Amino acid sequence: MRTLLCILFGGLCSGAAGVYAQSCTTPQPVVADQNGLLSTGSFDSYQWYRNGNALSGATSQTHQASQDGNYKVRAGIRSQDFLYEPDGRKEALAGGFSIYPNPNSGSFTLRMGALPDKAVQLSLLDLSGKTLWTAELKPGQMEYTLQIPEYIQSGWYLLQATTGASLTSKSLLIK
Repeated sequence: MRTLLCILFGGLCSGAAGVYAQSCTTPQPVVADQNGLLSTGSFDSYQWYRNGNALSGATSQTHQASQDGNYKVRAGIRSQDFLYEPDGRKEALAGGFSIYPNPNSGSFTLRMGALPDKAVQLSLLDLSGKTLWTAELKPGQMEYTLQIPEYIQSGWYLLQATTGASLTSKSLLIK
C-alpha cells in the first residue's frame, strides 16, 4: 500500500495561522500514482521520501515506487523552498469515496463510503495543484453522477472531497 502526501513546495508565500504558508503565488504539488509511477507537477527541484526518509537519487519529477510505504515529495521553485503542512485536516472523510468508471471520459459516479451528513465540496486539481473545477454535493446521498466540463482536457487529475475538517483525495484519469 502506498500513501501519498505532498508536503513541500517553494515560491513567494504569505500567511500563517497553523500552516507555514497559507496562500501562495505558486501551486502546491499534487502527486499522481499510475501503478507505482509517482509523478508531480513541474518545479525546479524535487526530493522524494519514503516513510520520512529521503530516497537517494530520487530527485526528478517522477519516482517509481518499488516498495509499500508513505511517500511524499519536496518540490522547490527558484531558490526558495518552504515547508507546507496541510492545515490539520483529518485525512479522510468517514468511509472515503470511490469513483467509477476510472478512467472515464468526464462522466462518472462518485460513491460515498458513508452517508454524508454535511455538504461535500469537490475540487478537481491538475498535477500542478491548480483548481480547475468545483462542485458542491448535497448531503444525504450515497451516489452522485457527475459530468466534468468539456474544457477539461484528457489527463490525470486529483479529485478532492472536503466536508468540515475532513479531506480525501483520489486520482482521476479523464480520457
